[in-house]
Amino acid sequence: MRLLEVIEITKNFGGVTAVQDLSFSIEKGEILGLIGPNGAGKTTVLNLTSGVLNPNHGQIMFKEKDITGLKPHRITGLGLARTFQSTILFSSKTALENVILGRHCKGEAGFWGTILNTNFAKQDDGRDQQKALQLLDFMKLAGAKDILAQNLPHGSQRRLGVAIALAPEPDLILLDEPMTGMNLGETAEMMDLILRIREKGPTILLVEHDMKAVMGLCDRIVVLNYGQKIAEGSPVEIQMNKEVIEAYLGTEYELAKR
Repeated sequence: MRLLEVIEITKNFGGVTAVQDLSFSIEKGEILGLIGPNGAGKTTVLNLTSGVLNPNHGQIMFKEKDITGLKPHRITGLGLARTFQSTILFSSKTALENVILGRHCKGEAGFWGTILNTNFAKQDDGRDQQKALQLLDFMKLAGAKDILAQNLPHGSQRRLGVAIALAPEPDLILLDEPMTGMNLGETAEMMDLILRIREKGPTILLVEHDMKAVMGLCDRIVVLNYGQKIAEGSPVEIQMNKEVIEAYLGTEYELAKR
């Protein structure tokens, strides 16, 4: 089943074309990688898909609904969530409070009701707290539930960002460089968690620069360069693609495989 379909989207910023005539799709249950050099347009694609930006041209379909131009909260409500390179919603709130806030679109109170601590929000907090605790445990953050987000180590902050995105129980989650700044042990742990997330149900679109992680996790990969798709295929096909090697992976990567 095709869960997301991006159809010939283009995004211009003034005279600069960040994404040009890009098309790809994601099948339910797969992990799709989106890779390319810095400035290739990867985060712009996530911003377009999640409603942070509107395309100048093209269409985005999610669960057979046209979501082009919808506001981010409406897209999240339909079942599409994302992480950001800057992961923390509220640095002065605890890890548990952050995840509860991430569930705002599932409750009756709404986001601002949650922030203002209305009666509806208090009721929602009671219903959502158990779910939030389960998510923290799943992301190996149970022991950090009462720690302020700003005081968490970097790797824990990245995992908290993923927990927040999982809080509204999405069908599709967009992960924007979840392993940035992690050491080898933290990266391996995050890779394991991403596979476990897929087992729980959500389909995953992964933007990541760590090629070992991308090749080890993804079923298919789309490669961007200067806002255009230059390749699409399995990890093996991408690793053998000469245009991808020249534009992004580099000859060092090719030699390292041998």
